[in-house]
Amino acid sequence: MPFDPKTCHDPRLERYHLVIDCQCPDATFRCSRVDLDKVLGVAYGRFKWGGYGFSSHAQEIILTGSELSAELRNGDDRWISQTIDLSSHIRNNNGSLETFGIVMHNFDDDLLPAYPKGSNPFEAGLTKPSKFSSYPKDSGSSQMSTIGSSNSSSSSSRLSYHFKETVPKDRLRLQGSVLHADCRKADGSFASSTIDLDEYIGVVSGKLVWGRKGFRSECTNIRLEEDTIKVECRDEETHSSVTADLDLSRYLQAYDGILGVKVTEASEAELSDLLSEARWMKLKVVAEPDASTVIKNPAFKDAFSSLAELTSRHVVTELSEDLVESVGMEIKEAMEAKIKAQVTEVVAEALSEQVFSEMERKVEETFALAKRVVIEACNQVVDAAINNVTIQCTESIIGPMTDEILAKCDAAVSSTVKEVTDTAISHFQERVEILMEREIASAALRRSVAADRAGPGPSKISRSLTRTSRAGPKNFWPWTSRFGQVQGRSGAALAQ
Repeated sequence: MPFDPKTCHDPRLERYHLVIDCQCPDATFRCSRVDLDKVLGVAYGRFKWGGYGFSSHAQEIILTGSELSAELRNGDDRWISQTIDLSSHIRNNNGSLETFGIVMHNFDDDLLPAYPKGSNPFEAGLTKPSKFSSYPKDSGSSQMSTIGSSNSSSSSSRLSYHFKETVPKDRLRLQGSVLHADCRKADGSFASSTIDLDEYIGVVSGKLVWGRKGFRSECTNIRLEEDTIKVECRDEETHSSVTADLDLSRYLQAYDGILGVKVTEASEAELSDLLSEARWMKLKVVAEPDASTVIKNPAFKDAFSSLAELTSRHVVTELSEDLVESVGMEIKEAMEAKIKAQVTEVVAEALSEQVFSEMERKVEETFALAKRVVIEACNQVVDAAINNVTIQCTESIIGPMTDEILAKCDAAVSSTVKEVTDTAISHFQERVEILMEREIASAALRRSVAADRAGPGPSKISRSLTRTSRAGPKNFWPWTSRFGQVQGRSGAALAQ
């Protein structure tokens, strides 16, 4: 429905602001504007009321009357043409434009930066932490720090971005080692949640490491800066005090108001033993990882099965709301125009009741003696006409719309299933990285302790970790990438 031409004149766009000359109570007009970047967002290639920063994901933005058209970036970097009626949630209120009927999400500007045009919004301004960045690096371990960076930087940034969206930085606070957070629920409200970081963070060679425990007893000056924890601890190699930090958005998640960790279940000791021994090495001139042996091991299968199950539950929770909204919009758009036309005809038919009453009065006056017979006959004629109109209206509205509604629902469900599959792969890959990071660190520590007991010689933890990085998951990430590609093709086939 367009803006009321009597009270709203000359709707236009000035950059990303909707500008309209609105009628005041004294019948004069004045210019009023609304910043569309603060009321419109983009979700899965569609406009979303109550979002933020739609212009960062849009190009070719055009306003025609009350309809805003643009090409929106989808999750797979495709551009999709979309149109939205601004008058459905923006109106003139005594000379000023106002929004109505939407739930606003008050995101901080830091959480939703204005990304440069033509760039991936999850690559411009949000950077992914380097793999195994908590460990000492040298010429051998530098390879480990870049495992999978080209394959998953966008997906990891996207998942960290989701944490920042659901847990604003001004609602995070740290008391000792306990993190308190106000997490956004699905209905837009907030719920308080806590987690003890001392159960998940430890110290290795003066660095904070996720997957260990007891950092609080070894660190001082523990503080939280936005979503990064910073501490001062002692470096065992240099025997000096150093500053260490850890990005919590990589390891924490919030779903429907509940704060938790992305990898919750402790892995079996057998998996750590497998990674610290030579059972998965091909014996050539030099040892190299043999992923075929690892993936057949029961401990490996159990650990990754739990990750996949946890990931699927989180993805379904996150996308179910968008699925319902998407299907509802498709059905509404399909029915709206035809229902309006048919309702107009039904209203016109309803006016015949007035004619019927007039006819009844005249018949009663003129044919008083035959009143009962004539009225019964007229009632029969009118009832028959009403039944006929009802049948025709039902056939003309519901019949032709059935196939169209089903087709739009199928398309919406297919698109959402593909988004679910892509997001599930992103969640799964990140959890795999975290699990392997923790287990390889544990295996390196175990080998270092064994080497110290076996005999003299350098066996510092950082050197043990370096040896692990040289012979460890060097070729592991390409395997997870191939797994993600297979899952992606499976998801696309399911969506079709």
